[in-house]
Amino acid sequence: EIRGLAQEEPAVWSYGMCPDVDECRLGMANCHHYATCKNTQESFECHCKRGYAGDGVTYCNRTCYNECSHGTCSGPPDYTCVCHLGWTSDLITRNESGMECSVDCGCNFHSSCSSGPGVCDRCQNWTQGDYWQ
Repeated sequence: EIRGLAQEEPAVWSYGMCPDVDECRLGMANCHHYATCKNTQESFECHCKRGYAGDGVTYCNRTCYNECSHGTCSGPPDYTCVCHLGWTSDLITRNESGMECSVDCGCNFHSSCSSGPGVCDRCQNWTQGDYWQ
């Protein structure tokens, strides 16, 4: 007999399973300073904050704040998106989705469009004519 229960009687549990331990809330997670902690069932995940990239535990290196859809991040010191030829950014899209270099210039990818889509700056890559072909 164990504390009033016969050995052949099964124990009755209050829970179907043990409750999850929230390592994030309890400060038990080992996330990087520039990462956020997300509690998961029986564990946790570390994700670098926006503007940083890495594994979330050992490193989170600074990068562009927005995602450079059709471009690359310039790196230090400015960390800005540099669009590939034929792509530009739209202020509304950038603010709503955090995406840069996601708008087609409309120049058949042979010109930049610093004044906005449809206004091609100059022919590049041995192209000519009104439609940069």
